[in-house]
Amino acid sequence: IPPVDYRDILRDQLKRRQELNSRFSLRSLAVKLGISPSKISEVLSGKKKLSHARLEDIAIRLNLKGVEKEIFLLSSEMESKKTKNM
Repeated sequence: IPPVDYRDILRDQLKRRQELNSRFSLRSLAVKLGISPSKISEVLSGKKKLSHARLEDIAIRLNLKGVEKEIFLLSSEMESKKTKNM
């Protein structure tokens, strides 16, 4: 099953990079994304959300392409629509 929201894609990116470099950490990912390690931790645990603008920047930093980029960006829009409808 492919990743279905931006948190899944971020987790997948972390896992892939750790497979290539066992020293790659959550802190390393945070630096690459231009956000604090505590913020990325809160995002991955579902405690915090990222804005669409921030996700666009992250998609560029991660060099996401095609369907993976579309899912990454659309999932935040769907999440914000769910929040507004509650």
